[in-house]
Amino acid sequence: MEEEEVTEEEEAEEEEEEEEAKPPKMKTVWDWELVNSTKPIWTRPASEVTEEDYFKFYKAITKDTKDPLSHMHFAAEGEVEFKSLLYIPAEPPYGQFDGSVKHRGVKLYVRRVFITDDFDTVIPKYLSFIKGVVDSDDIPLNVSREMLQHNKVLDTIKKKLIRKAIAMFQELSEDDEKYATFWKNYATNIKLGIIEDTQNRTRLAKLLRFFSSKAEKQVSLDEYVERKKEGQDQIYYLAGDSVETLRNSPLLEKLVKKGYEVLFMVDPIDEYTMQALGKYDSKYKLTNLGHEGVKFDDEEAEDEKEDHDEKFKPLMDFLSAKLKDKIGRVKVSNRLTRSPCALVAESWGYTATMEKIVKAQALADPAATNTRTWVGRKVMEINPSHPIIVELNRLVKEQEKLDEAEDTAQLLFQSAALTSGYAIDDPNEFPARIQRIIGSSLDVELPAEEKAAAPSTEGEEEETKPKDKDEL
Repeated sequence: MEEEEVTEEEEAEEEEEEEEAKPPKMKTVWDWELVNSTKPIWTRPASEVTEEDYFKFYKAITKDTKDPLSHMHFAAEGEVEFKSLLYIPAEPPYGQFDGSVKHRGVKLYVRRVFITDDFDTVIPKYLSFIKGVVDSDDIPLNVSREMLQHNKVLDTIKKKLIRKAIAMFQELSEDDEKYATFWKNYATNIKLGIIEDTQNRTRLAKLLRFFSSKAEKQVSLDEYVERKKEGQDQIYYLAGDSVETLRNSPLLEKLVKKGYEVLFMVDPIDEYTMQALGKYDSKYKLTNLGHEGVKFDDEEAEDEKEDHDEKFKPLMDFLSAKLKDKIGRVKVSNRLTRSPCALVAESWGYTATMEKIVKAQALADPAATNTRTWVGRKVMEINPSHPIIVELNRLVKEQEKLDEAEDTAQLLFQSAALTSGYAIDDPNEFPARIQRIIGSSLDVELPAEEKAAAPSTEGEEEETKPKDKDEL
C-alpha cells in the first residue's frame, strides 16, 4: 500500500490540536506589601521634621526622660557625604570624666545599617556628652574596629562633626537663659577642649564665661575686650576658691582702683585652660595675677622704682634673711594699696591654687610634695606706702627692737600667705604669735609653755620623773 502524503496544513492542524489538549501553564504573581513606610529621621529633610519628632527620636535612642537642650540636623557634602543628627542632653551623663565608665554617645550607621555606638575614635573626650547618629555611604559595611581607627573617611567626618558641634554651642549662646544652663553643666568640657583640641581652640575660647570684678553675672572674653581700658593689651585674671574671696584679694587692689577688670577663676581646671590658651584673639595676653612681674600700661617711672628699692633695702634684706626658708626674695610691690604685703609665685612657679591642686592628688608622691622643689619659691611683695612697712623699715635701719621686728616679720609673712591663698606650714604658730601680740597690747602675762619631760634611757626599770615646777 502506498503511504498517504500528509500536507503541511494537516501537520499544522495536528500540532494545534495537541497544544489545546495540554493543560494550561500557571502564572506566579508576586504581591509585595510595604510594612514600614517611615524613613529614618536623619535621612529626611530638616524642613519635614517637627520638634516633637526630634524629641521623640532623642528619647528613643538615649532612654532619657527630659527633652534635649538643643539639636542640629545636617547633611555634609563634598569629599565625604554623610547625614547626622546631634543632640545636647539637658544634663551631663553620670561620671562623664570617669575612665572606668563607658559612655554610649553617637551611633554610627553605614547605609542605614547600625555599625557601632562605641564611637570614641571620632568623638573626642570633651564632646563625649553629645548624643545622636551619623550615617555615611562612604564607609564599607564590613568595617571593623581596626578599620575605624585608620579610616580617612572617618577622619574627615570627625573634623566636620566637631565643627558642627561647636557651631551648635555658638548658636545656643545667643539665648542667655539656655546658655546659662549649658555652661553650668558643660563648662568643664569646653575648658578641657581648649586644652586638648588645638585646632578648634580659638572657636572654643569664644564660648568661655567667667565672673569678673565689674559684673555680677558671668561674662565672655569678647565682653571683657569691649570694656577694656584704652591701650590695654592684657586680660587680667586671678584664680582662687570663690568669687567672694577673690574680690577681696590684695593682688588686685591697684588694678581695681585704676579701673581694670579682673576675671575670677574658681574651677580647678581654669588655670590649666588659660595657660593652654596663652592669648585671646591672637593679641590679648592672658596675665595671671598670682605670678610676679605684673605690669600696667601706666607704670611709674623707672627712677621712682629705684628710689623705692634703695629706701627699703634694709627691710628687704632683713626679711630675706629671717624668711629665707620660706621665700625666694623680697621686692617692692607695684600693685598694693591697702595691704602691707602679699605673696606671689615666681614667673615659672605654681600659684596658690595650683599648689593646692597638686597637693590634693591622691596618688601624689609624698616625698616630692614635702620637698616643695616642684612649686618654686615665693616672692614677698611689700607696699612702700603702708605705715607698718614704713615703720618696720625704720626699726630695722636704726637697729631698734629687732626681736619685735622679727616677730612682726613672721606675722606679716603668715598673714600675707593667708590673704594670697597659700596654706601655712605650721597652723599652730600663727595663732600663738597673735596671742602674744594681744597679750603685749593688753599688758598681760601669758602662761608659760609647758614642755614634756624626756624619758630616761639609763635603765629599763627606771621611771620617768616629772621635772620640778621651777624647771618647767
